[in-house]
Amino acid sequence: GGELNIDIGTAPMVNMRASKLERDFDYVEPLCKFRGMDMFVGDFPEKEIWKQPLLLKNGLRDTPTLIGNMMLPQGNLVSYLQMPEWFDDWDNIPEETADDPPDMKAFKRFFAGDLEYQRKRAKIVPMVVKAPYVVKMMSPTPSELTIHTPRHPVSINKVNKVVDPLTGETTAAAVMELGVDLYTSAAIGRIINIVLPHLGSITIDLAVVIHPPWGAEGAEAEEPSACVGVWRVDQVDFVSCAQLLEKPIEVVEEEIKDIMKSFVMESEE
Repeated sequence: GGELNIDIGTAPMVNMRASKLERDFDYVEPLCKFRGMDMFVGDFPEKEIWKQPLLLKNGLRDTPTLIGNMMLPQGNLVSYLQMPEWFDDWDNIPEETADDPPDMKAFKRFFAGDLEYQRKRAKIVPMVVKAPYVVKMMSPTPSELTIHTPRHPVSINKVNKVVDPLTGETTAAAVMELGVDLYTSAAIGRIINIVLPHLGSITIDLAVVIHPPWGAEGAEAEEPSACVGVWRVDQVDFVSCAQLLEKPIEVVEEEIKDIMKSFVMESEE
């Protein structure tokens, strides 16, 4: 339950200025294969969606996966991209070589970079295919947007693969969760409240890209680019979306401890 009606497409990338993009071509091949997308509704969004038993039970960690977790006031909009075949684990990311294609170089540097590096280079390209006028009015300019801003901060969580010590077999593949906080900012919340009633009539193509920071100069401006993944969100039925199952007790215990600590810190200030 909760799966969206997704058609995997190729988003036009003429504005991406990727190093592998030639002037006579409008399309670029993504590095990651789209696995699927879910929307979960709830009173508060989940910050580490990769821990959810529902997703683990349904094969989330069967293969190395990049998770895009859009945390909304009403729940989570989650996309799953299968990592390239050359990626296995965070402890042994392949070294960059001179023979690597530009997009592979960009992805390897992104994997190895710190949070600041990643935040500056992770971009999203939304292409509205079909939407009511009120939604089209909010179509962003420029079309390539930095995912991280002070209003919607990005967090990145890298999780190593799990190996059975007796057999040496991988029992859970590595994942990277890129979380976007879209519930803290009041301004973002107002935009979401405008869009939400129209979800059932919106079709939008999304592409995630790695690109040099806006305003970059010198060597930084010459960094390679990459198209990470593309997919289509097609007329979401928000009413019938699934709710996440109850968490394991040990996870809930840790969350309660963190919440109680925050109360103590506030009372001491």
